[in-house]
Amino acid sequence: MTEEFDTELDDMDPAELLEEATASLESGDKDDAAKKYNAVGNIYMSVAEFEEAHKCFEEAQTIYKDLKDETGICDTMYNLGVASINLERWDEAIN
Repeated sequence: MTEEFDTELDDMDPAELLEEATASLESGDKDDAAKKYNAVGNIYMSVAEFEEAHKCFEEAQTIYKDLKDETGICDTMYNLGVASINLERWDEAIN
C-alpha cells in the first residue's frame, strides 16, 4: 500500500471504513482489513477518541500477527503506545 493510499484511507468516514474492514476480513483479505482498522484508529486519534483508536489498533495488530507482517506489527505497536499514553495507561504504553 502506498503512502498516498494510506492518506486517502485516513480521510474517509470511520464508520464506512469499519464496514469495509469487516467485509475485507470476511472475504479473506486480512491485509486490507488490517490497514483499514489501522486507518480508522488514526482517524479516531486525530479527534481525540483514544479508546476507539486503541480498539482499532488492537484489531489491526491481531490481524498483522496472524499474517506475520512484522512491519504492520511494529506500526500498530507504536500506535497502541501513543493511544495508551493518551489514555494514561502507562504500563501498556511501555510494553
